[in-house]
Amino acid sequence: MPILAPGASGAEAIEVRDLVKVYRGGTRAVDGISLTVGTGEIFGFLGPNGSGKTTVTKILVTLLKPTAGTARITGIDVTASPREVRKVIGYAGQFTGIDDDLTAAENAAFHGILHGLSHAEAWQRAPELLATFALGDVARQRAGRLSGGMRRRLDLALALVHRPRVIFLDEPTTGLDPQSRAAVRPRRVLPTSLSGDLAAALCEHGSAAHDKNYGHSHQSARCLFCGVSIMLAASPQ
Repeated sequence: MPILAPGASGAEAIEVRDLVKVYRGGTRAVDGISLTVGTGEIFGFLGPNGSGKTTVTKILVTLLKPTAGTARITGIDVTASPREVRKVIGYAGQFTGIDDDLTAAENAAFHGILHGLSHAEAWQRAPELLATFALGDVARQRAGRLSGGMRRRLDLALALVHRPRVIFLDEPTTGLDPQSRAAVRPRRVLPTSLSGDLAAALCEHGSAAHDKNYGHSHQSARCLFCGVSIMLAASPQ
């Protein structure tokens, strides 16, 4: 059974046009950014801290509303239809959404149920994901007792539990040591780290965000990945 849901051939997974976000007080975090990510592409959004990567990501996953501009995920407007957008995306933010009191398997099943899977489907899905992320041996351990690398891998697994068509990863290895970062690379899902060189090698289609005057510059190319789109926000090192 596939880890991810295939996207429609030839469809644009993410379309952003002239996106602007101005916070209360006048801070202009995003200044007219436009980008397109096709189905099956891995899109690297690189830039220093404060350059607007997380703000853009939060808008695309419906956690923030833009001040101006439009954004669509698989053709669905993120402002007009946020609930529909959430059905087709997976999101792993900078801070995990893990319940420390639940086991790894219980966390996976719980998130599956939250995303609309039946109890039976969720409990069937949980061991599949845990095995994919090399967490099968700790499935019955409380999440609060897992190592940092294991917790991050579990968080990535939770983002995939409902087989989303588009996945957003915001600084997926933040706070991990080099050994744990290597362990976070899920086999058959996303072999990457936050290294600028490695991110560039993985994401042939990307944008570089710059914080000077809240402006942005863009570099584009392409990279196909199993019919599912991934947007990776990372700070180059």
